[in-house]
Formats: sequence, C-alpha cells, structure tokens
Amino acid sequence: MLKKTKEIKDYFNLRANSYHQAFDLNSGRNWLSVNEMAILRSQLKNKKELICLDLGVGIGRISSELLRKSSKVVGIDLSEKMLMEVRGKLVDKKLELRRHDLNKKLPLRGDQFDVAVCFRVIKYVREWKQLIKEVYRVLKSDGVFMVEVTNKHSSEFVTQTYMNYFALSLKEFEKVATECGFRIEAKHYQAKIPFFFYNLSNTRFKLRVIREIEKKLKLIFENRFSRSVIYTLIK
Repeated sequence: MLKKTKEIKDYFNLRANSYHQAFDLNSGRNWLSVNEMAILRSQLKNKKELICLDLGVGIGRISSELLRKSSKVVGIDLSEKMLMEVRGKLVDKKLELRRHDLNKKLPLRGDQFDVAVCFRVIKYVREWKQLIKEVYRVLKSDGVFMVEVTNKHSSEFVTQTYMNYFALSLKEFEKVATECGFRIEAKHYQAKIPFFFYNLSNTRFKLRVIREIEKKLKLIFENRFSRSVIYTLIK
C-alpha cells in the first residue's frame, strides 16, 4: 500500500508518460472514465464562468472539462511529471497549476471557488479528513464539491489481497463530510465488480458482457458493493 508521500509521488512520476493510455487504449477503463465525465457534466449543466479547483489534476482529464465552463481553474498535484504532462497538453491561460501535497493544508485563501473536484485521488490521501475541511474552507457559500470515494465494503476491496491505496467506510465519510458542514446532494454509485475485470475488457464485446453483469448485480444487490461512489456535496 502506498502510504508515504514519496512513494505516491514516485509511483505517479513513473507512470506520467503512459498514464493516458490507460484510458485511451482500454475499452473497460475508458467506459468508466466516460461515465465519470457524464456525472461531472450533469452537475455543471447550465453553469458558466466558474472558478474551479481540480484536486489531483493528473494528466488533466478533469481540468480539460472544467476549462469549458470556467473563468479560472487551479489544478493541484503531488507529481511534478504529471504537471509537466498537463502543461504540454493543456495550454490555456485560465489554467493555474501548483505542486502540493494534499496531506497538508491547501495553500489557498478561503471562500474563492465555485466548484472543487477530486476524482480517483482521495484514496491516496492519508489526511483525508483534513482535506475535506480544507475544501469546505476554500469553497464559496453554496459551492459544489464532487469527490469519488473508494468503498471499503465493495466486492473489490474484500476480494483483493493487495492494493496500492486505501478505501473508506461510506458511513464514516458521510459523517465527516456533514460534520464539516457539507450537505449531501447526490450519490452516484459506480461499478460493482472489481476493477480487474474492467482492466481486462479491452474489446467492445468483453465490455458488453461486463456491463450486462453489472446490470444483473444492480437488480439483485441494488447499490451495495459498488466499487466507489461519486458524491456531490454542497457547502
């Protein structure tokens, strides 16, 4: 498990040059990404001229979408090589990039952002409770925080013997978020089978099979055992 800041930074520095291929060349992973982006777009619908915060900017997947709606986007990442990838990919004067460890308090003044997004990132943040407090601090009143939380009680987490990240209890996360002052507006439950199977779904046929299995599992178990949940929180 990646626990130390240096381990996480080295892990993503090593994968920065090829990280985009995980989405571009794999049907299963790409479908998961497309689904996430659809949820993001639905929450930003009819909004414009936003000031946005992208926590864990990575290769700029989320920032590229936020720039369509924003007058300014601040992207934060621990990996300098990931930031280099974004600088080469997204040349936009509205985008400001900063290297920062999300385990530490955000180097940002309070009450300035309309939207903050944190997808596939909080699972690498030891001080996730502090991060939620910090996001609350930097958001404007009625600001939106979209965050993906890896479910500790998912089928994936229970069946895997090794993971390079940690998962959270959804009940604990919701308790912490509401105690910080957030209101939970929406929950979007993600894939119900382990990520391993999506990683193997490198053809459309395999992806169709996986999606049919997902539908059957939803009918039987509803939203239980979902691998992750995308929360929309309102300050």
